Amino acid sequence: MTQPEANPNAPPAKPPNLIYGAEDRPPLPVLMLLGFQHISVMTIALVIVVMIANTAKASFEDAGILVRLALLTMGLTSILQGIRRGGIGSGYLCPSVCGPAYIGASMAAAKAGGIALVSGMLLMVGVFETLLSRFISRLRALFPTHVIGLVVLMVGFEAVVVSVPRFLGTGCSTPSERRLSVFVALAALAAMMIPTVWVKGRLRLYSVLMGLAAGYATAIASGLLGHEALERISREPWFDWPRPGHFGWKFDPLMIVPFLIATLSSTLKSVGDLSMCQKINDPAWTRPDLKPIGRGVMAIGLGNLCSGLAGGLGMSTSSSNVGLSISLGATSRVILFAVGGLMVALSFFPKIAAMVVLMPDPVMGACLVYASCYMLVAGFQLLCVKPMTLAESFVIGISLCFSFSVDLAPQLFEGLPAWLHPFFQSSLTLATLMAMILNLVFCAGAREDSGGGR
Repeated sequence: MTQPEANPNAPPAKPPNLIYGAEDRPPLPVLMLLGFQHISVMTIALVIVVMIANTAKASFEDAGILVRLALLTMGLTSILQGIRRGGIGSGYLCPSVCGPAYIGASMAAAKAGGIALVSGMLLMVGVFETLLSRFISRLRALFPTHVIGLVVLMVGFEAVVVSVPRFLGTGCSTPSERRLSVFVALAALAAMMIPTVWVKGRLRLYSVLMGLAAGYATAIASGLLGHEALERISREPWFDWPRPGHFGWKFDPLMIVPFLIATLSSTLKSVGDLSMCQKINDPAWTRPDLKPIGRGVMAIGLGNLCSGLAGGLGMSTSSSNVGLSISLGATSRVILFAVGGLMVALSFFPKIAAMVVLMPDPVMGACLVYASCYMLVAGFQLLCVKPMTLAESFVIGISLCFSFSVDLAPQLFEGLPAWLHPFFQSSLTLATLMAMILNLVFCAGAREDSGGGR
């Protein structure tokens, strides 16, 4: 009796370590529980929102509105990622957050022209990324796995550069304040790490919420978060409209290069995250299938367009949530609709936004250190998917040497012509550009097959 032929269009077999695969539908109670757990990890990205608001010298009310707009656009973009219709959405559990790749460009724009300039530049970002998504499947030679891994690694490194000073209390005015700040940061980080590393069962699913609770409790008990801040939270209403378009829009030609490079870096990171999603859902995975990844980038581009129109911040896929889906053994794309719906609902609650706005610096630092661990490890994993050739080693090594120097010895680049400054604005920007250029120079003869199969 002959065996039936395998259907090449059939979805890959579900790996044995997954309870719910990409196409499975968990029961409603389980679905909501999984959605809340992903949201608890996504809230770390709101730290970036508060940083941008502080850089723009936004009022307490405006900072709260920005947080709620971020929640709204994070939810809508996550829903788009799960649609998988009309060329939109990868169909993989890869929620969207305010992307760390946009930290440098957004802070520069916020300082120069406030939130309105960030929103205006995001309109350009959304159009650019949407157009770029249509060519992803044809540009495999520009972003092989080792280049994607480097970009994900540098996104984590740039988050470290922002988070560690806050963790160590470098902005404190006295040694006693600094010691207190470090103590609060350690309490928050320990509350996240202990259940993540040593606790088995469902308790570890709430490690981020536990860390935030411990950080806030320690800050209140030590006086770092004072009575005045708590009164501000209590005065905020429970329910209000998120106010899309509240900040208006500005545009500055000088910000085009930083935002385009940040978008390219964010897109490469999204390609890496979606490649990881494919890998964990397919035991026979050997290489990225760029067609669904292109649809995923389209969802992010449309999300950035919505964010620019609403007045939010730059969107990108969340490496931390990809890691969470692995640890939970649940990668169903239906979870994205629960996550997105809950995030949109939260954007209507100003009191929750006020608690995020008043987050103490050491708690921000602890959350970002925790999140950057996922991004750094994800970058290393992509770099080590297969042994690198000598040429690829030079691409990665040279890019790392010069990009690290941007943060470790910024004075080396002070004498550059003004038109070159945007390219040396951040380590992520320089690493992305150098890796892509060097890859074309060194690895042109070692081009991969352009097919899109797994």
